[in-house]
Amino acid sequence: MKTLNPAPLIVAVIMYASITGCEKEMNKPTPPPQRPLPARTTDAVTNSNWFFIHWVPTDRPGIMQYTKYVPGLNSDLLTRGKVLVFGKDEIDMGDIGRPKTLPASFGPIFIGVKAEVGDLKFIREGSNTVSITPQCKYILIPASKLAHNLDYADYHAVCSYYKIPE
Repeated sequence: MKTLNPAPLIVAVIMYASITGCEKEMNKPTPPPQRPLPARTTDAVTNSNWFFIHWVPTDRPGIMQYTKYVPGLNSDLLTRGKVLVFGKDEIDMGDIGRPKTLPASFGPIFIGVKAEVGDLKFIREGSNTVSITPQCKYILIPASKLAHNLDYADYHAVCSYYKIPE
Protein backbone atom coordinates (compact mmCIF):
# COMPACT_ATOMS: atom_id res chain seq x y z
CA MET A 1 0.00 0.00 0.00
CA LYS A 2 1.20 3.50 -0.83
CA THR A 3 1.69 6.07 1.94
CA LEU A 4 0.82 9.66 1.38
CA ASN A 5 3.43 12.30 2.17
CA PRO A 6 1.57 15.24 3.81
CA ALA A 7 4.48 17.72 3.37
CA PRO A 8 3.51 18.95 -0.16
CA LEU A 9 -0.09 19.42 0.95
CA ILE A 10 0.97 21.43 4.03
CA VAL A 11 3.31 23.61 1.93
CA ALA A 12 0.51 24.26 -0.59
CA VAL A 13 -1.93 25.30 2.16
CA ILE A 14 0.64 27.66 3.73
CA MET A 15 1.46 29.24 0.35
CA TYR A 16 -2.23 29.72 -0.45
CA ALA A 17 -2.90 31.33 2.93
CA SER A 18 0.05 33.70 2.61
CA ILE A 19 -0.92 34.75 -0.94
CA THR A 20 -4.55 35.45 -0.06
CA GLY A 21 -3.44 37.27 3.11
CA CYS A 22 -1.20 39.55 1.04
CA GLU A 23 -4.02 40.29 -1.38
CA LYS A 24 -6.28 41.31 1.51
CA GLU A 25 -3.50 43.49 2.96
CA MET A 26 -2.92 45.17 -0.41
CA ASN A 27 -6.62 45.99 -0.81
CA LYS A 28 -6.86 47.76 2.55
CA PRO A 29 -7.33 51.53 2.19
CA THR A 30 -4.42 53.60 3.45
CA PRO A 31 -5.46 55.72 6.42
CA PRO A 32 -4.80 59.47 6.13
CA PRO A 33 -1.64 60.70 7.85
CA GLN A 34 -2.22 61.89 11.40
CA ARG A 35 -0.92 65.22 12.66
CA PRO A 36 1.06 64.84 15.85
CA LEU A 37 -0.55 66.39 18.90
CA PRO A 38 0.95 69.65 20.14
CA ALA A 39 3.48 69.32 22.93
CA ARG A 40 1.99 69.47 26.41
CA THR A 41 4.36 71.96 28.03
CA THR A 42 7.63 73.61 27.19
CA ASP A 43 9.83 76.16 28.89
CA ALA A 44 11.44 77.37 25.68
CA VAL A 45 10.48 80.41 23.63
CA THR A 46 9.87 79.20 20.08
CA ASN A 47 9.38 81.11 16.86
CA SER A 48 8.90 80.56 13.17
CA ASN A 49 10.70 81.98 10.19
CA TRP A 50 8.81 84.54 8.13
CA PHE A 51 6.28 82.70 5.96
CA PHE A 52 3.90 83.66 3.17
CA ILE A 53 0.22 82.97 3.61
CA HIS A 54 -1.44 80.89 0.89
CA TRP A 55 -4.95 82.31 1.00
CA VAL A 56 -7.95 80.11 0.30
CA PRO A 57 -11.17 81.79 -0.87
CA THR A 58 -14.29 81.41 1.24
CA ASP A 59 -17.93 81.54 0.13
CA ARG A 60 -18.11 85.17 1.30
CA PRO A 61 -16.87 87.83 -1.15
CA GLY A 62 -13.74 89.67 -0.05
CA ILE A 63 -12.95 87.12 2.71
CA MET A 64 -10.08 84.64 2.48
CA GLN A 65 -8.63 82.25 5.05
CA TYR A 66 -5.51 80.23 5.84
CA THR A 67 -4.63 77.76 8.61
CA LYS A 68 -1.02 77.34 9.75
CA TYR A 69 -0.15 74.22 11.72
CA VAL A 70 1.90 75.14 14.82
CA PRO A 71 3.02 72.02 16.71
CA GLY A 72 4.09 73.87 19.88
CA LEU A 73 0.79 75.69 20.32
CA ASN A 74 -0.85 73.96 23.30
CA SER A 75 -3.58 74.81 25.80
CA ASP A 76 -1.10 75.78 28.54
CA LEU A 77 0.49 78.33 26.21
CA LEU A 78 -2.91 79.69 25.21
CA THR A 79 -4.12 80.15 28.78
CA ARG A 80 -0.96 81.21 30.63
CA GLY A 81 1.65 82.19 28.05
CA LYS A 82 1.70 84.53 25.05
CA VAL A 83 1.15 83.84 21.37
CA LEU A 84 2.49 86.70 19.27
CA VAL A 85 1.86 86.91 15.53
CA PHE A 86 3.51 89.63 13.47
CA GLY A 87 2.98 90.62 9.86
CA LYS A 88 4.92 92.74 7.41
CA ASP A 89 4.22 93.77 3.84
CA GLU A 90 6.44 95.03 1.00
CA ILE A 91 6.77 98.47 2.61
CA ASP A 92 7.74 96.98 5.99
CA MET A 93 10.43 94.72 4.49
CA GLY A 94 12.94 97.57 4.27
CA ASP A 95 14.90 98.99 7.20
CA ILE A 96 12.31 101.72 7.77
CA GLY A 97 9.26 99.54 8.27
CA ARG A 98 8.25 97.74 11.42
CA PRO A 99 6.39 94.45 11.55
CA LYS A 100 2.89 94.86 12.96
CA THR A 101 1.18 92.79 15.62
CA LEU A 102 -1.81 91.00 14.12
CA PRO A 103 -4.63 91.79 13.77
CA ALA A 104 -3.61 94.73 11.55
CA SER A 105 -4.40 96.56 8.33
CA PHE A 106 -2.05 96.46 5.35
CA GLY A 107 -3.29 99.13 2.98
CA PRO A 108 -6.83 98.19 1.95
CA ILE A 109 -6.77 94.72 3.53
CA PHE A 110 -7.21 93.64 7.15
CA ILE A 111 -5.62 90.46 8.52
CA GLY A 112 -6.88 88.86 11.71
CA VAL A 113 -5.58 85.77 13.47
CA LYS A 114 -7.02 83.36 16.01
CA ALA A 115 -4.81 81.00 18.03
CA GLU A 116 -6.16 77.52 18.75
CA VAL A 117 -4.47 74.38 20.02
CA GLY A 118 -2.14 73.31 17.19
CA ASP A 119 -3.21 76.01 14.68
CA LEU A 120 -3.18 79.67 13.82
CA LYS A 121 -6.22 80.62 11.75
CA PHE A 122 -5.78 83.69 9.56
CA ILE A 123 -8.63 85.71 8.01
CA ARG A 124 -8.15 88.33 5.31
CA GLU A 125 -10.83 90.93 4.64
CA GLY A 126 -10.64 93.38 1.77
CA SER A 127 -10.39 93.68 -1.96
CA ASN A 128 -9.23 90.47 -3.64
CA THR A 129 -7.68 92.47 -6.49
CA VAL A 130 -4.96 93.97 -4.29
CA SER A 131 -1.61 92.22 -4.66
CA ILE A 132 -0.25 92.97 -1.21
CA THR A 133 1.51 89.83 0.01
CA PRO A 134 2.32 90.13 3.69
CA GLN A 135 4.60 87.69 5.44
CA CYS A 136 3.92 86.46 8.97
CA LYS A 137 5.94 85.12 11.89
CA TYR A 138 4.81 83.70 15.23
CA ILE A 139 6.55 83.71 18.60
CA LEU A 140 5.37 81.41 21.41
CA ILE A 141 6.30 82.47 24.94
CA PRO A 142 5.53 80.14 27.87
CA ALA A 143 4.37 81.62 31.18
CA SER A 144 7.74 80.91 32.82
CA LYS A 145 9.48 83.21 30.31
CA LEU A 146 7.11 86.20 30.37
CA ALA A 147 8.74 89.58 31.03
CA HIS A 148 6.84 92.15 33.07
CA ASN A 149 8.08 95.39 31.49
CA LEU A 150 8.32 94.36 27.83
CA ASP A 151 6.17 95.91 25.10
CA TYR A 152 5.02 92.75 23.31
CA ALA A 153 3.64 94.81 20.42
CA ASP A 154 7.19 96.00 19.60
CA TYR A 155 8.67 93.33 17.34
CA HIS A 156 12.26 94.58 17.66
CA ALA A 157 12.03 94.76 21.48
CA VAL A 158 10.65 91.20 21.68
CA CYS A 159 13.35 89.83 19.36
CA SER A 160 16.08 91.66 21.25
CA TYR A 161 14.86 90.52 24.69
CA TYR A 162 14.42 86.85 23.70
CA LYS A 163 17.45 86.80 21.32
CA ILE A 164 15.32 85.88 18.30
CA PRO A 165 16.81 86.49 14.85
CA GLU A 166 14.84 89.20 13.09
